[in-house]
This record gives sequence, structure tokens and C-alpha cells, in this order.
Amino acid sequence: MPKQLWWLISAGVGVAALGGVLLFAQPAGHETMNQTPTGETLAVQLEPANYDFGTISMKDGLVTKSFQVTNPQDQDLDLATLYTSCMCTTVKLVLDGQEYGPFSMQGHGAMKMLNQKLRASQKAQLLVTFDPNAHGPSGIGVIERSVSLQSKQGEIASVGIKANVTP
Repeated sequence: MPKQLWWLISAGVGVAALGGVLLFAQPAGHETMNQTPTGETLAVQLEPANYDFGTISMKDGLVTKSFQVTNPQDQDLDLATLYTSCMCTTVKLVLDGQEYGPFSMQGHGAMKMLNQKLRASQKAQLLVTFDPNAHGPSGIGVIERSVSLQSKQGEIASVGIKANVTP
């Protein structure tokens, strides 16, 4: 076997092994979400429920929208996690002046847990950021993404964003 072919095969095996380790590794200090969604809606108010950025240019970079989260109940809600539908979108929770996140798409590395309590009648903010450059030149056109907030009981509430991405 020629030496160059041996190095190429060895490098390929090494990269595949490293990728497997990174895919299944759990960073210290983070729990994984073992709960599956119940299909029930989390009892929070999200305003707005959807937002259209309109036409945005890749050359202008990131766009961010703030969504208000309100717990209209007379009991506290245990929030487990926050996640997006695509790696091009991230979200942070601002609660009592403290920022948690950023959170992104499930299934890409260890899922960070939110583990925060939204007290009765309390308000918070979701800061949703979309990167129009994340998909490269093929990522132009209309995009629709979602952000989901999940309780420890598996209930989910979601907001949506939309944009028309131009070069």
C-alpha cells in the first residue's frame, strides 16, 4: 500500500473517530433532556406569536427579535429547556435581568438545560437571533424557523420567525 494512501485512510479513520466522540460526548455541568414532549401546550403567553423580518440581506448579518413570555397562571412554571428548529437560529432567555443561553437546535451536541422557574404572573424575554449567512450562498429565499420553550413536564410553547434572505 502506498504511503500516501495509508496516511489518507488513517486520517479518515481518525476524523471519523473524533467526530463520533464529539457527537456523543456530554460536557461536564450539562444535563441532557431525557423527557419527550407530551404534545400539550405550555401555558404561557408569547407575544408576538410569529414575526416576519421581511427582506434581509446576507451582507447585513444577524437579525434579532425580542418576544415577551408571560406566565398568566397563579402557579409557577418549571422551564426545562429552550431550543430552535435550525442551527442558523439561537435563543436566549432574559429572566429577572439575567441572561440564559444561547440555546440552539436539538441533536447537535449536548443539549443545555434551562432549569429556570417562571413565577406566577412573571414576564421574561426570548431574544431570538437568526444568521442569514449560516446556510451560505444556497440559503437565499424564504426561511421559516421556530423556537420552543419546554416545561419539565414536556409541555411546549413555540414562536416562529420568517424572513426573505437576499445576497
